[in-house]
This record gives sequence, structure tokens and C-alpha cells, in this order.
Amino acid sequence: MAFTKGRRIVGAATALVGAGAAALVMAAPASAAVTDLKITTPSGYGSVADRYGTGCEYDVEATINNTTPKGNVQYFIADPDGIGSPKTTKAVGTKATFTFTPDKPGTWTIKARQADNVNSSKQITWVTKTVQVGQGFEIPDTGSVKLPFSGCVVLP
Repeated sequence: MAFTKGRRIVGAATALVGAGAAALVMAAPASAAVTDLKITTPSGYGSVADRYGTGCEYDVEATINNTTPKGNVQYFIADPDGIGSPKTTKAVGTKATFTFTPDKPGTWTIKARQADNVNSSKQITWVTKTVQVGQGFEIPDTGSVKLPFSGCVVLP
């Protein structure tokens, strides 16, 4: 009888461990969320470092914590007056990219999220980056003449 009771305990323990392992395996596909947001195109240099220029185009990259995201990345770029409209872009692996082309100086806000980016209270969460923009102009690519620098010139 003691032998049978011991087998039951071992069997129950094995079942609990198996159920726990199954729960972990089922929970493995975590929700995809934007975890980082950065502008990959260089900003201004020298006295205008970390400032971006009007009329110039910058690449923005959102990093996602899941290689098989559940949906597109939604992003929102607001000008200094808070005006903007939400847009979406498709993620490739753990990255999603879009462009930022400011048209007036001031503080701009760039936000990105996935459809299921929510906190413990089920509120939508965004990854946010604020950017300073000054007057700028794009140096055209002439193709035939190599200039010592290219990109955007930001004025102090």
C-alpha cells in the first residue's frame, strides 16, 4: 500500500510539472511591442549636434521585441503645434522603418507602438522620442561631383 501511495505522489508531481511546462510553452509567443525608437540618419554637426533640419528627410527605426510581430507598427509624428496624423508601416523581423521630414523649426514628437502595446491597466503605450528641429537645407547629390559632405545642413 505504501508503494501505491508513493506512486500516486510521484504521478501527481509529474503531472504538475508537465502542466507547468505546457503553460510555459504556450506562453512563449510573447506580445510584440516597440521597445526602442531612434533616428538612424545623422543629425547636424558641431554647434547644432542633435538637431535636425527643416526640409531634410531622416530615417526612423522602431525596434520590436518579437521577430513575428502581430501587426503593423503604428507611428505618429507631431509638429511643434501637436499636429500630426497616425500612419502605419510593416515590420521586417525586429525592425520597422519610416521617414521623418520636418517642415518647421521647434520640438517635434515621434511615437511608435504595436497594436498590442498595452500596460497592466490595458492602456495603450507608445515609445516616444522628442526631437529639436532648426532651419536646414538638403545638400543635393550631384552625382558627378563628390562633395566633402552630404545630407542636411542645419543652421544655428
